[in-house]
Amino acid sequence: MRAGAPAARARGGAVGGLARIDLRGLLRDPMLSALLLGPAVLALLLRWGFPPVSGFLADRYGLHTEPVTPVLLAALVVLHVPLMMGAIGALRTVEDADDGTLALFRVSPLGLPRYLAYRLAVAAVAAAAGLAAAVPLSGLAPDALAEGLPALVAAVGLAALQAALLVLAVTAFAASKVESLVLVKAAGAVFTLLPAAVWWLPSRAVWLLAPVPAFWPVAVLPGYGAAPWPAGLAAGAALSALTGAWLLRRTLRRLERG
Repeated sequence: MRAGAPAARARGGAVGGLARIDLRGLLRDPMLSALLLGPAVLALLLRWGFPPVSGFLADRYGLHTEPVTPVLLAALVVLHVPLMMGAIGALRTVEDADDGTLALFRVSPLGLPRYLAYRLAVAAVAAAAGLAAAVPLSGLAPDALAEGLPALVAAVGLAALQAALLVLAVTAFAASKVESLVLVKAAGAVFTLLPAAVWWLPSRAVWLLAPVPAFWPVAVLPGYGAAPWPAGLAAGAALSALTGAWLLRRTLRRLERG
């Protein structure tokens, strides 16, 4: 450990070493690699696949999908990309706990708090970058890009925070990789159904979902307008911070005992 310290510092220190380990792990795991490439692949599939499908439904059944485009954007892009990036971070953290790597981090200069900070930052930044690419590539947000850009940026920022919250939620409650996969699937159901619920519920009933952090990226998204974006951004960021602080304390307690 001591002999390798100068080399580790020269290549970015403990965080740089962890990043290199993560990259090698991602390249070796087909599922995690697919999740990493998911935002671009999903966006291109929507861009090339949605117009012909929409035209077919309109011609054959008289179903027009344009009115529900905001729902598709919210469910398939705005919340789905953070789900993928958060799943990567959560699964890597649980794997580190399972194979005993976290025991080494506890006694290393990095420490568990910095390790978790790294995981959360990577998940949020990766989600933000994925959304910055996927939203315009998907072709589902032309009106938002032209007229509602501040609200769209607010929605993307709040959505990126959901990736970090997913990492914390899974590591706070999952004791194994199997349990973490179950929790990720449960989060996927919530992230998929929530945009539809916000869209179709009566305006007053929608606010029953306000305690859920993932509600706020949808609420400020252009096309929804459930909340004005400045107030929604403030409320969503505050709720995410409070939820994250609670999950972080629980996660640190679990990992310290682990």
